[in-house]
Amino acid sequence: MEPDRDGMDLLSATCVTQKFAPHSHDGYALGLIEAGAQVFRYQRARHIAPSGSLVAINPEELHTGAAASEIGWTYRMLYPS
Repeated sequence: MEPDRDGMDLLSATCVTQKFAPHSHDGYALGLIEAGAQVFRYQRARHIAPSGSLVAINPEELHTGAAASEIGWTYRMLYPS
């Protein structure tokens, strides 16, 4: 994660085998899926976010994350304070 820039943390990552257990964030999490696809559980439903998708997670909402295909996913996340 890059350092705080004007009240926003930025993350750029590629995940292939990473699986995020249920977790939440103190603030909003806004993301762009740049390549591949991510599957995640959010608000009791399963979602798939393919390349080009924008993802918004509300503060304190439990969610997961994993690759939706064998190539994983590349994404950028913005965490405004």
